Amino acid sequence: MKRENFLLIGAMGQLFIGVFFLFFTEMAASQLMKETTDAALLLQKNLGVFSIAFGIITLLSRKSQDTIALKAIFIGTLFYLIASVCADAYGVFKGIFTSQGWGGIVFRGLFIAGYFYYLAKMKIAPTTK
Repeated sequence: MKRENFLLIGAMGQLFIGVFFLFFTEMAASQLMKETTDAALLLQKNLGVFSIAFGIITLLSRKSQDTIALKAIFIGTLFYLIASVCADAYGVFKGIFTSQGWGGIVFRGLFIAGYFYYLAKMKIAPTTK
């Protein structure tokens, strides 16, 4: 798959999840969390905002040929994905999240593998002054 297509799929996924968490917060929380509080719902909305932001960055950068900028975007996105997978796995193990949390973990795990793959394929172009 071309990198541009991978990033388009990733952006659409991030945007969809972000909109779902931001505008359908209670539905999202009821699917993933065993107990919902006002604080948990607010954090879900914030997660939606962050996911939309990453989706916009990914969508707008997908055709870029600037490997230095793309590498920075990939590394930042990988940090976000890996940290959120760890947090969600902790939530499932501690009984905060339902077992449906594993679906999101697997979904993001596939994207983590893809980001590592395309990051490894990147060659940094020599800079000119």
